[in-house]
Amino acid sequence: MIERPIIVYLSGNNASGKTTLGRLLAHELNWLHLPVEKFDQSYLEDLFSFERRWSFEAQLHFLSHKIGTINSCLTEQRNAFIDRSPHEDSQVFAEHFALSGNMDSRAIRTYRQVAEQFLASIPQPDLFIYCYAPLDVLESRVSARQRKYETHYPKNHLELLDLRYRSWLTNIIRMFPGKVLSLDTSKCDLVENPSIVSQLAYEVISHLEMTCFPSDQILALQTSLFTVEQNPSQLPLSLPCGLTGATLELPSVQSQHPLLENPPDALTQLPRRIHKRTADILAKRAYLAAPFTTRANPPLEVNAQPGTTLPGIDLAALEPHGTIPVAYREELLAIEAIVKGCGYLTTLPHRDVNRWGEKVLAPRQALQECTQEIRRSDVLIAMPDVSFGVHYEVGVAAGIGIPIVLLCKDKQQLTFLMQGMESLPHTAIITYQYLYDLDVKLRDKLQHIFPG
Repeated sequence: MIERPIIVYLSGNNASGKTTLGRLLAHELNWLHLPVEKFDQSYLEDLFSFERRWSFEAQLHFLSHKIGTINSCLTEQRNAFIDRSPHEDSQVFAEHFALSGNMDSRAIRTYRQVAEQFLASIPQPDLFIYCYAPLDVLESRVSARQRKYETHYPKNHLELLDLRYRSWLTNIIRMFPGKVLSLDTSKCDLVENPSIVSQLAYEVISHLEMTCFPSDQILALQTSLFTVEQNPSQLPLSLPCGLTGATLELPSVQSQHPLLENPPDALTQLPRRIHKRTADILAKRAYLAAPFTTRANPPLEVNAQPGTTLPGIDLAALEPHGTIPVAYREELLAIEAIVKGCGYLTTLPHRDVNRWGEKVLAPRQALQECTQEIRRSDVLIAMPDVSFGVHYEVGVAAGIGIPIVLLCKDKQQLTFLMQGMESLPHTAIITYQYLYDLDVKLRDKLQHIFPG
């Protein structure tokens, strides 16, 4: 199971269609399309005006900005399509300037060391989508968009990058086998034919399922628009970027197939149920809020003996909050099982944030983690009782407008404000006495909130 957001990199030469494809796929799947904030573009004009002076500093800026973009995706806990991977920044562009003599040996050695540490700090890619088009198409697109810095490109800039990219593609296929799709964007008019985007989204999700769960015997769908890149056996095991790329031939993509003649409608035919663990990519997420302090065992006492403390260490801050007793833990897990049975991913903060009370958290840290989890959820299911913490969690959910389901034995036991929650849109109160009763009512309510 993937415990972090999915990261898909859109790769390829300038004007190869990365941004257009990424933006449309992100819209289709409700993912992020990053970066939202561009890097400092003043570097581009400086770079192409005086490459030897600016190549090291500019490439370091581009790389650090890309790592920051990836970290923002991880922080927001949202799946994302990211324009150009840090692997390209370091293995295509920086090496391009080194091979052309515009980054000296000392600078490229330092850059490689920094890049290696940066790449080690981020998750492994889940998928690369390599966009390409004939060179004359790339040049025409660059000319048409009239970006000022692109007027400074050397005459053969795109051609040299194309060679670097072909060599890089071979290496990246070997590094991440089965995780590279390619697309000839000159054969797919994404803007004029949005049905193609739906088909591409379908193929992306299908391929992610196959690569993310290799042991689950998921049937791989036959891709038609993308080409699944395989290790070319006739090529050497290692190709320095840009040195032998001219000998490589990119595979062609089928231009016609039955699905183009009768494409699926939007996302209605995306493989949401190819396998039950599709939830890791597409399923709704539920946050389960319940009292903690009033139901936990008493916290352990910390007896500090003279001479056993260190300067600056506050023993009070190290004292556990108290642990969740087994009976209450089982009750929460039983409710979670009902929610999971409806196809939801779940966040149970007692376990996922606080490890049933065994993980010591400062109040600020607990607040931040719980708030973040609520914001990435699609529904909040709460046992409010008289818990101040749960009232806060319900307030956060109401503030961001996600559906709320309150659980209680008797409405009269709810606090004054909680009794009024049903007046809010997309909010319901379920009363129950036994878990089998709750099972029926909660399943029915979740089905009404997100039918299908």
